[in-house]
Amino acid sequence: MGSSVPANANFAYKNLAQLHFVTSREELNIFKDTFKKLVAKVLGLYTEQDLFTKTYEASFKCRLEERAKYTKEVAVLFKEATEKLLKNSFSWFHFYGIFPFTDKQGTLYLAIVKIGHPNTPSYFDDCEVEVINPLFPSQRVGQLYFEIAGETVHIIDLVVTKQGVGIGSFLLNLMEQIVSNFGVKKITGWLSPADIENRDIQIHFYKKNGYSCKFSDSMRQSGSIKKLL
Repeated sequence: MGSSVPANANFAYKNLAQLHFVTSREELNIFKDTFKKLVAKVLGLYTEQDLFTKTYEASFKCRLEERAKYTKEVAVLFKEATEKLLKNSFSWFHFYGIFPFTDKQGTLYLAIVKIGHPNTPSYFDDCEVEVINPLFPSQRVGQLYFEIAGETVHIIDLVVTKQGVGIGSFLLNLMEQIVSNFGVKKITGWLSPADIENRDIQIHFYKKNGYSCKFSDSMRQSGSIKKLL
């Protein structure tokens, strides 16, 4: 007549056709989950996990579509803004430019370069590059202040509030491209004692972008950076 039924067995129907003996709680839970999915599929319903998966997939697809739409709209705005800048001269700036860029996470930003009129033919002391989110223009995620003195640029301050996504490197790179048109051949800067707690990160950042670092003491409390263009 076949094998006997274990005394501790739980009975369950599998595929509604054969009798199956479940001899452990773990196997019983697995079977219950499989059976629930089978019933849900037959009835056109979703289990909790399936519903979560479907919802996530739909949400992700929606985000991709929205990002593509947003990217396209912002690109149009950037183009219109740049065209207006080229047609209109700002009397209070020697140079003014808008440059779009995308960080490592795919977020679009707007970089604004401002260089004031020179105090002398070769000295510009009111120079700035700032990065803003077009959706929140008042929120700056990065700022670079510098001055141009002949063939040398001196970095006064570099502040990045959203780190690790390429904003700092973009600020330096954009500044270098702009000042090269002014005949600049060297960039310098100061490493402040106020940043000593982040000195290793600071050194890595500047060296990654082609700058040399030199310190005035063994504790690296203060120093300088330099890059030849």
